[in-house]
Amino acid sequence: MGKPLTLTLMLGVVLTSGCTMAPTYERPVMPVDDAWPTSSAYPDRPALQEAELVSWQAFFKSPILSRLIQDSLANNRDLRVAVLNVEKTRAQYQIQWADLVPSIEAVGSLSRKGTPTNVNASDGGSVRSTYTATVGITSYELDLFGRVRSLTENALETYFATREAQKAAHISLISQVAQGYVDYLAQKKILYAVRIILEAQENAFKLVEARVAQGSASMADLESARGDIENARSTVAQITTQLAQSVNALSLLVGKPLKESDLGSEDLDDHLVQEVLPVNLPSKVLLARPDVMQAEHTLRAAGANIGAARAAFFPTISLTGTAGFSSAELSSLFSSGSRLAWTLAPQINLPIFEGGRTVAGLEVAEADQKIAVADYEKAIQSAFQEVADNLAGLKGGKAQDDAQKNRLSAYMRAYEIAKSRYAHGVASFTDVLVLQQTLLNASVEYVTGRVSYLKSLVTLYKALGGGLDKEETPDKG
Repeated sequence: MGKPLTLTLMLGVVLTSGCTMAPTYERPVMPVDDAWPTSSAYPDRPALQEAELVSWQAFFKSPILSRLIQDSLANNRDLRVAVLNVEKTRAQYQIQWADLVPSIEAVGSLSRKGTPTNVNASDGGSVRSTYTATVGITSYELDLFGRVRSLTENALETYFATREAQKAAHISLISQVAQGYVDYLAQKKILYAVRIILEAQENAFKLVEARVAQGSASMADLESARGDIENARSTVAQITTQLAQSVNALSLLVGKPLKESDLGSEDLDDHLVQEVLPVNLPSKVLLARPDVMQAEHTLRAAGANIGAARAAFFPTISLTGTAGFSSAELSSLFSSGSRLAWTLAPQINLPIFEGGRTVAGLEVAEADQKIAVADYEKAIQSAFQEVADNLAGLKGGKAQDDAQKNRLSAYMRAYEIAKSRYAHGVASFTDVLVLQQTLLNASVEYVTGRVSYLKSLVTLYKALGGGLDKEETPDKG
């Protein structure tokens, strides 16, 4: 090949290693305290020190829940879309990166030209053939001011941001499955409690019926007992519907059909999750959360866009060049007698008047960067609030869980005493009815408190950045 093409290639390689006009990146100062809030509402914590969260497999102690999470990571469609978005942005980055290097094309052609007899009477007409083989560069931009490199950096940071979004979706899915399973167990436990009450009310009805026959109870007592039975049956039907809906919600998260029989016989009181978390972490742990890292990569991408907008004020130089051989015979195309053909067509484009388009483009890029800074700071603040709220919920939830459990046990004993007293004629049926309703309310309140406590543990684990193993992260490509 000729010297012009060789020089062009060398110049292109040198220019692709140039600098950009993007501003130097500086991570914004964290707009939150270094430590979590401290008061009587929060767990006691020792001096701040570094610690690591356990993997989700170690945090979730329930084998059924672990299986559900594993299935969701394999089948959930939202997570699948997030993974495909990573692949899409990686390809987009590779497309943009290709602009940094020349695109070299090889072209072979054949042209034939025929001359009629009346034009060239001496030889009765002729046909001439020309074979060419060229290698060339088409419209390669010399990146003198870093415009292409800035756009490439923007594409790379966008790819990184999408990877972090996929990680955030991964962690969020684990949390959603865990909370959905807790909701299912809660509905199952409430349904069990209501059925126990219904059975007790049916037995009480028989007792009242016998006492009415003996003349020691009134028909009002009997009808009141009948009404309570129908109310309990209505509640059973309602909770049964809610239980089926919770199974449907889990099926959607897991990504495949589930039946109640697939969910085993675990109870809300079983050891479902690890209840000791390293809450002595400093707040800077939030910087490693995928959603915060996604916001930071978006901020970096916005800075790269400023570099591209600044470079738009300067000339762009494009090169088009070809070099190759031409011959009348295909067999002699690459022989020493063939003719060398080359072209070199540099083009410079200098913006002179664009109606303020270039200035407005820079202003847009700078505004986008300021928005990205605010979004990054808001992501950190939201993450801090999420952790602080669940720290408070952790201590209060544990105390409430213990108190509600003791309260429920006390009402169960009181209810048994009231039934015995009524059976021996030393208490009214009203006392039994009041304690039945109290016991049911206490059961529901205990389940509600237990669910709140377990969800605080799960959400705190998620808020601290737990739930993602190294082998489950997207590769760096």
